[in-house]
Amino acid sequence: MDKTLRFSDFIQAENLFRIGILTLASAPFLSSIFFLIAIISVKNSEVNFFEDKWNIPLIISSFLMIIGLVYLNTNVNSSILKNHWDSNLSLLGLFNWIPFFWFFWKFQNFVKSPEQRRKCAIFFIVGTFPVLISGFGQFYFGWEGPLELFNGFIIWYQRPLNGISGMTGMFNNPNYTGAWLSFIIPFTLASFQEDRKSILIRASSFLNFSMVFLGLIITYSRSAWICSLVALLFQNLDKKFIKFIKIFLILLLFIIPIFFVFKENILFLINKIIPSIFLSEFNQESFKNLDLMRIEIWGFALKFIFQRPIFGWGSGYFPLALENETGVWKGHPHSLILEVYYNFGIIVGSILLIFVLTLIVKSFKNIFIRKISTIYDRAWFTSALTLLTSQLVDQQYLDIRISLSIWILLAGLRNIIREQQNH
Repeated sequence: MDKTLRFSDFIQAENLFRIGILTLASAPFLSSIFFLIAIISVKNSEVNFFEDKWNIPLIISSFLMIIGLVYLNTNVNSSILKNHWDSNLSLLGLFNWIPFFWFFWKFQNFVKSPEQRRKCAIFFIVGTFPVLISGFGQFYFGWEGPLELFNGFIIWYQRPLNGISGMTGMFNNPNYTGAWLSFIIPFTLASFQEDRKSILIRASSFLNFSMVFLGLIITYSRSAWICSLVALLFQNLDKKFIKFIKIFLILLLFIIPIFFVFKENILFLINKIIPSIFLSEFNQESFKNLDLMRIEIWGFALKFIFQRPIFGWGSGYFPLALENETGVWKGHPHSLILEVYYNFGIIVGSILLIFVLTLIVKSFKNIFIRKISTIYDRAWFTSALTLLTSQLVDQQYLDIRISLSIWILLAGLRNIIREQQNH
């Protein structure tokens, strides 16, 4: 009887978890409530939090973050405290990380099996429909907002397109929308590639992929476009595709010299073939009005990281430090890796970086080398890699929709590794 109750509780929690995924893009606060109820309702069946070796780096990082917080707020001689820095921001910064370490462990209950991961992927796809509807309405029909439901409980931004580069939909920024759509692409591809007999299902799956891809294009987000190439590459990574890449690279060795000989003619053809909106996003004109280039922001962050390498500068100090140095305000270093190194120091940053890279490498071996995977597990890996790649040049992680998605995907990779260990 007891086992039956536990099983039914788990099924109920699993349904709540999937509803959380379904509402994550459109109603993140409501989604967070579903996630919290789901993870509180379920006990990890195998080992407790402190016994799982994959949690050790997260535990160590948590302690170091807390020690750094105490040090920064009690060192009266600190230049930070003398520079009108709000020390409460350092406490808020911990909430972007430490609770998610626990979520990572709890989320594993809901993405254990290939079938669970497949269903979660489908819920991610369905949950993206409101993003596309709001985005296409904004881009093609001029829908504006913000739109509020239940006295601000749910807010869709729907910004006017004037003054921004592309479609945002219910997100606050085109890069955030692009990051979301880029990691959804592998799931839509898996849905289309899945072996099904129904022509109607395959047609609807292809339509889903087409709509997501179109939405990503009209965000005009350069990082999202590049990430979509990562998504397409790894979702189709097999022996035939690898052979195609090898042939392409060989041909490229011959094409490059030809390009320099006939440069003017080739550039003329490119301008005729490729729409000008894409080319304009990568030419010098698109960068000339920027107050600071991204590489300059990264250089500033690196310089300050080495000035306080142990505990970092604390969350929320970067904008103040950058403005004092350059007169330009930027909310973050536009790289999640640099953000962690800057806020928490080199030790914490390196631990978390190695943790994520290890997850990526080990799960890659299982999926692409040992072939212990399904088409959706390949998509799961590709989605995780795509979303993490987007964090190299921006910080959509600051949006809870993106941060929760990252830790759900990482939890799935942990289970893919566990499956290999159980074989």
